[in-house]
Amino acid sequence: MASVTITPREGEVLRLIQDGLSTSQIAEQLSLSVNTIESHRKKLYRKLGVRRVAEALKVAKNQGIIWKRKTILKMKKLILGYLI
Repeated sequence: MASVTITPREGEVLRLIQDGLSTSQIAEQLSLSVNTIESHRKKLYRKLGVRRVAEALKVAKNQGIIWKRKTILKMKKLILGYLI
């Protein structure tokens, strides 16, 4: 599969999906309408060539668009260790 390019907003939506937020929760957090979030989801699914959330997250992780949760936690610990 060719490399996928997403917008910064699509990236935000994807990370919030990864965090388990619903469409309405994402809309509220980003101060956008539910329709706008649904539009971002549809665009993401089309770009990633998927139909479901689980597929989208798997492809996004494989493409390096989002990281696995363990990697994120390790990076946070590493960064916090340097700040302390």
